[in-house]
Amino acid sequence: MEEREEIGLVKFLLRVLGVLLLAAALGAGALYYAFRIEPGMLVTREYDLAGEGDAWKVVQLSDLELSPSYDTTQLDRLVEEVNRQQPDLLVFTGDLFHNYAQYAPVDAVTDALSRMEAPAKLAVWGNRDYGGGAQWVYPQVMEAAGFTLLCNSGVTLDAGGQTVYVAGLDDGLLGAPDPQSALEGRPADASYTILLFHEPDLAAHAEGQGVDLMLAGHTHGGQVRLPFVEPVTTSLGERYIWGLYPLADGGQLYVHSGLGTSRLPVRFLVPPQVAVVLDEAYTEYLAPEQRYDALA
Repeated sequence: MEEREEIGLVKFLLRVLGVLLLAAALGAGALYYAFRIEPGMLVTREYDLAGEGDAWKVVQLSDLELSPSYDTTQLDRLVEEVNRQQPDLLVFTGDLFHNYAQYAPVDAVTDALSRMEAPAKLAVWGNRDYGGGAQWVYPQVMEAAGFTLLCNSGVTLDAGGQTVYVAGLDDGLLGAPDPQSALEGRPADASYTILLFHEPDLAAHAEGQGVDLMLAGHTHGGQVRLPFVEPVTTSLGERYIWGLYPLADGGQLYVHSGLGTSRLPVRFLVPPQVAVVLDEAYTEYLAPEQRYDALA
């Protein structure tokens, strides 16, 4: 009897050990994926919005945060994907270098941004574009790469015969964002208004001012997404974290999950992305496996 009990106990302990080893293996695999695989990925997410500008495509990039863990070797693939999309408007919503004082491949990033092709290229300030001395070089890089840097200002664009006004705010943490100044140049015949800014919670200051689409970044989508666990948030990125949000005034806000990383070089279920906002007229050119409708 005692011998049977001992055998049963051994079998039970072996099962427990097997479960623990499996859990350890899965945990190690998840960590390897989160630190070594996903941060190097690049996905494209396409959002079909019913805007008034027919056949007009906007590609958004955000939070490159160039660093030794997301370096210039990533840029050629990014350039290729942006150009494959053939955007009518390319926007960058801030944070070019993670820490300019420590890692600043100015020539390489200027070259890469220059090779991105679009009739209009616009950018705004992020908080890291002010820090570490970056404020002196960021405007020069963007200008040399063909981007117009908006700071509480805007430009008027032609979108297939429709007038689109695109405005950009100064950074919300280290700058002085002023939506009224950014929108005061909007022409009376503008049929669509886009507002760019870095920190998504700035949307509250621009609601009710006739903005159809707001584009932001900053949050990295939390970088790590786990079931039943609240994502990590950051200053001015607590209410809106990642994805497309309907706003009370009828407009929409899209929060980009970024390309590089912050704090830790880790991503889990929030891969680096290129976001494409397109009018319904473009959907016929997309293969079914390429379509991504955020409203579905």
